This record gives sequence, structure tokens and C-alpha cells, in this order.
Amino acid sequence: MSESNTRAGRRRADEPVSSRRSAVGVAALTAYATAAEVRDPQLSVAVGAPTERSLPELGFHIGRIAPLPDQALDRIRSLGPSHVRVDVRLGADGWERDLSSAFGLARRIGCHIELGVRWDGGLDGGAVGDLVQSVPGDGILRRVLVLGSGAAIARRGDRQLVRDLVRARFPDVDVFASAGGDFVILNRGWEEIGGADGVSYAIKAQVHASDDLSVIESLDGQEATVITAVAKGGGLPVAVSSVSLGAGGPDDAPDPRQPSLFGACWVLGSISALAGAGARSVTYRGLVGAAGLIDGGSANDLGDRRAGGLVFPAYHVFADLADLAGVPSVRMLATTTTGDLPSAVLGVASDRRVRLLVGNLSSRAVHAAISGLRPGPVTQRVLGSSTASDACRDPERFRSASVERLTINGQITIDLEPFAIATISQHRG
Repeated sequence: MSESNTRAGRRRADEPVSSRRSAVGVAALTAYATAAEVRDPQLSVAVGAPTERSLPELGFHIGRIAPLPDQALDRIRSLGPSHVRVDVRLGADGWERDLSSAFGLARRIGCHIELGVRWDGGLDGGAVGDLVQSVPGDGILRRVLVLGSGAAIARRGDRQLVRDLVRARFPDVDVFASAGGDFVILNRGWEEIGGADGVSYAIKAQVHASDDLSVIESLDGQEATVITAVAKGGGLPVAVSSVSLGAGGPDDAPDPRQPSLFGACWVLGSISALAGAGARSVTYRGLVGAAGLIDGGSANDLGDRRAGGLVFPAYHVFADLADLAGVPSVRMLATTTTGDLPSAVLGVASDRRVRLLVGNLSSRAVHAAISGLRPGPVTQRVLGSSTASDACRDPERFRSASVERLTINGQITIDLEPFAIATISQHRG
């Protein structure tokens, strides 16, 4: 347990916590650590007015992906990713093949490419030129992350060389000063970001500890990194790329919680924290396989093994946001939460509807009361232990089986199982 958790353990276990975006905070974490002492845990969520913030672009950091069946491609398309990220190490063998494969996947699922550029030793301008010329000129390239060696922010002159070559062929493509690792690397290199179109860094939930409580606590830290990056970067756009529950990359062994309800609820908390803090784009590690959202044939907490036949619970979080992320007219809703245990809450509104995701980020069942909705009907779908098996085996059927309810004075109540997520939608107008 981290030092902050040790200090928190001295506080009352039944002390409630309030937050504008989530109930993940010292008091709630204290209660989580001593959850057995909390009687009848309660959660209150008040939905407010739309804010000036829109959801960030959401994408996925991919490794090498084998050819996929049509069903898997259809499911990826249903997530509506803004982009997929692929990294190129200049001078390494095979980068042309990996890049071509990534562009092929992006075309098949209808999204852009976020391109990470790495190199060892000195930067070879000729190699950068070859890379730029290998990129198709059809508008598929969204942004370039200049990663350098990854041990430090690339020197300003090197990044400017990359930017000049990229902009000569793609005038509208942004080139970001990017940390090859966590925020601490960016925080040591602010003097090198001059002339960048934005800044980028990665987040790993298990830098300091890997227990459930510490991983939940990391959500507060995610929000803080974006706030700091916006301030120190003078308002430059922030792309968090990439975010990982586990400690490894997209091709490495996943954290066993990735394909679980815990993993889905943590992802919801992460999107809420980063979006609420003002991130322009967020890229999550993994897409296909046990480190991602669609099963590649590995075992999972549902006790099943079907090559490509399952999705994991976090799939439904992204699917619920698929038609909303990155759309300027879609605004995040102000929400206020008060609860005995940690929660993850994200509300968004378009011209036509409101959508609210409420996650119980604890191992206890919680009674949730939601207010601030409009009088009238809402649709509700709950992803929890009693529905997860069907949701992962037949996601299309699960997503079409919402229940209609009527609010009472704009309020509804829901009983949430451990790590369950309720998705509530209401038409506006």
C-alpha cells in the first residue's frame, strides 16, 4: 500500500466523499480499504448542465495484429475509434511492414493513424524523409508523436526537423513533443517543447503499486497530470498516449484484471478523469487479444475460451461513447457525486440525448440514486456480474436489450453489483 493509502487508513471508514467528476478520493479509498465496515453503501449522482468540454478523441495503441474475421472488424468499427496508434523505430527492420499493416487496419475500420516516431542515437533526416514518403496522402494521418529514444523528450531541433518534413507533405498534421514514457519524462523536458503543436505522454496504472486500491487511486493522479500539462504547456493540446492498466505494452502479457468488470470500471474512471481535466485525445493500449477489448483466444474471468468470439467488459464502455467522442457539439455534463465508496461517473449530452455512465468502483454492492434527469422515460442497461457473461459472448444482443424506465421527479435508483456499470440514456427535446 502506498504512503497516501497508509495515511488514509487512519481516517473514518464511513466518511462520505464528494467530487465534481468522481468519488475516487481519500475518504472513499479509506472506505474501500475497510469496505466490510460500511453498512448499506450509498451513492448519489446529481446530473447538471452541459459544460464547455467535449469528450476527447478516443483511440487504441496496437501491436502487430493478425488478419481479423469480419465479425471482429465489425465490432471494432462499432467502437468508433478516432485513431489507432502505431510506432516506428527508424533504422529497425520491418517498420515498413508494420506501418503498412496499421494503415490497412485503419482503412478497414474507418479511422485515422496516430504515428509514434522513435530512434536510437542521432536522428537521420533521410530516414525521416523515407518514413514521411511512405505514408499515404489520403488524409489518414492524424498526428505524429516525436518520441526520440524514449528516455527523455526529444531535442527541440530534432523535433523541428521531423515537423518540417511532415508539414512539407501534410500541412494539417500536428506534430507533438512526446514522452516515450510516463508524465515524469515530460515534466523534466518542458524547455524542449517550444514550437510543438501539442504535448503527449503515457500513463501506466501500476508505476508504484499493483494492488486494487492503488490502481483505483491512480485515477486521481491521471486527472492531475493533464491539469499540469495544460498549465505548463501554455494551453497546448494534450494527447495522453497511451494509457495502460497493466505494466506492459500492447503485445506484452496483460494484467489479469483487464478482461474483468474491474478493468471496465477502471477504464470508465480513466476516461472520466482525463476528459474532465481537458485532454484533447486519449489512446488506450491494446485492442485485440487479452490486453485489449476483443478476445484473441486467451482465457478470461468468464471461464471461456473462444478465439475471437468474446469481447471483454471494457468494450461496452467504449461502445457507449462511440458516437459521442471527439464530436464538438457533444458536451460533458457537470456531475456531482457523493458516496461511501469509490465510483466512476461520466455524463455527456448531444442535441438529441443525454447519456450517463455510473460505475461502482468497489467490491461491495451499492445503492445508487441519480437525480437531475428530465421527467419522463429513460433507457437503462447494467453491465455487472449477472449480465457480464451474456454481454461478452453476444455483445450485440446485450446492447439491444435496454430496459425502459420512468423517472420520478427526474430521479431513478439502481442497485449496482461490485464493479458494475449502469448506462442510462434519455432523449432531449
